[in-house]
Amino acid sequence: MGLMSRRAMLSQGCTVACACAATPLAAFAESRDSRDVRAPLDQFPYSAVKLHPSRLLEQFDQQQQLFMRLDESALLKPFRQRAGQPAPGADMGGWYDDSRDFHIDPKDWSTANWHGFIPGHSFGQYVSGLSRGYASSRDERIRRRVAALIEQYGATISPRFFDGYTLPAYTFDKLAVGLLDAFQYANVAVARDLLERVADAAIRALPDRALTREERRQLPHTGEAQIWDEPYTLPENLFLASQAGMGARYRSMAMRYLQDDALFNPLAAGTSPLKGKHAYSHVNALCSAVQAYLASGDRKYLAAARNGFDFVDAQSYATGGWGPNEELLASDDSHTQFDMLESTHRS
Repeated sequence: MGLMSRRAMLSQGCTVACACAATPLAAFAESRDSRDVRAPLDQFPYSAVKLHPSRLLEQFDQQQQLFMRLDESALLKPFRQRAGQPAPGADMGGWYDDSRDFHIDPKDWSTANWHGFIPGHSFGQYVSGLSRGYASSRDERIRRRVAALIEQYGATISPRFFDGYTLPAYTFDKLAVGLLDAFQYANVAVARDLLERVADAAIRALPDRALTREERRQLPHTGEAQIWDEPYTLPENLFLASQAGMGARYRSMAMRYLQDDALFNPLAAGTSPLKGKHAYSHVNALCSAVQAYLASGDRKYLAAARNGFDFVDAQSYATGGWGPNEELLASDDSHTQFDMLESTHRS
């Protein structure tokens, strides 16, 4: 079977509606020359996307069915365990479990054991996927599933969850987007209060700003993996939570975790600081720059986002990934990129 052309995919796969919205700029438009204010292209609402019979619809249905079949007890088990509650049911396995097995030795990676690396880390992403699916399909079974997961998760929220947690910012970000999407797409109103409680629990484990790995390495830490946390990815979903009416605190939190000195200031000036950086998290951070521009009107963040996406364009793949070996290269380093693509499957 041949590959479907982009034109065929768009014509057969979906019908979309798009509108430009000036609303995000309204808060600061009065203080600027109106000639400079342009309405940004806003994101499609999921309810405006209709998938017709196609490969895209098959994939969408299969993914939603997978999420719907995930065992609730297994999904909630690490949260219940870390809250000191009864936790029946099977484990999800791998990184997801609450286990003391996780161990790495930077001097000998062959001995690493990744079981229990970041317990419960993808729960919020499953909730997010279901919530966005409901917004598109309006399948009431999906909405009830989201509401049930959120209710049960709420009973597990405890400051103890983040005690000794390896990557607290990473997992808080995923929990935040799950609660945000449940609130705005699946109409689960209680998610607003739950995000407040999760933020209160997480803030004790987070740094006071978006530290780089080099800065984190200079501070006390109990293991190499702790320096891999990604607080610089937090602003995007925090800005979105504020915009969705989930609480004014998230805007100030988002501003605090913008990585200006190490990332956005050089990007805005046209210099790439991305060489050697973890690809996925730093591309996500560019999305935070977009949200910072929409929230504050500071054109530095717009310039940083534009330049940043230009820098990573040649390292973006059709699979949806960035950077060979999940590592960004210098923007003009095509030779290393080619060599790494020949020697690794981790792209």
